[in-house]
Amino acid sequence: MNRTGIYLLLLGCASAVAPAAMAQEPSGVPQWHQSQRTMTSDPYTTYTFRRFNLVGRYADTRLQTADPPALAIDCVPAAGSDQSQGRYLAANLRAGSALKVIYVEPLEIHGYSYFPEVAVQYSTDSAGGTKDTWSMGSDKKSVSVPRRALKELLHARAVAIVAQDDHGRQLAMRFDMPDPTPVVNDCNLDLR
Repeated sequence: MNRTGIYLLLLGCASAVAPAAMAQEPSGVPQWHQSQRTMTSDPYTTYTFRRFNLVGRYADTRLQTADPPALAIDCVPAAGSDQSQGRYLAANLRAGSALKVIYVEPLEIHGYSYFPEVAVQYSTDSAGGTKDTWSMGSDKKSVSVPRRALKELLHARAVAIVAQDDHGRQLAMRFDMPDPTPVVNDCNLDLR
């Protein structure tokens, strides 16, 4: 193998290892990892948005996997928006394994309409535990974080979220929350 082939092989190995290395939170101050994403909503519309990603950890070290829990917040910053301010899109909690689904019947509908949700309990360093149900993601490993809960999480310095996996085991996830200013500014979130 010539020098160019060896260089390309090493470059390929480094790029395969880089995402796993980036997923681990450094031992210092927690921080939001930002990335630009592109989404196509239909054949004629494509837009770019920013994802703020925060990697957490499991409270039980036996649950540590290659896929740690993560909080992802998506928004369109003012620079990429048709508005003068940024626009919040969504917040999701991604777990490393499939979550236990419960089916909730909406209050307005009686009959056979049930929505898949996940029972969660979350607490912050400033507030006690709150029990809630959050909408299930399409991959069964993620849930949508409601805006009201997101505001509570962003105000905190430490967050604990507990849900059950599809086998009924407790998944206790911990997040050390960084300064919310970049998320608040780019997503135009009002934390009041």
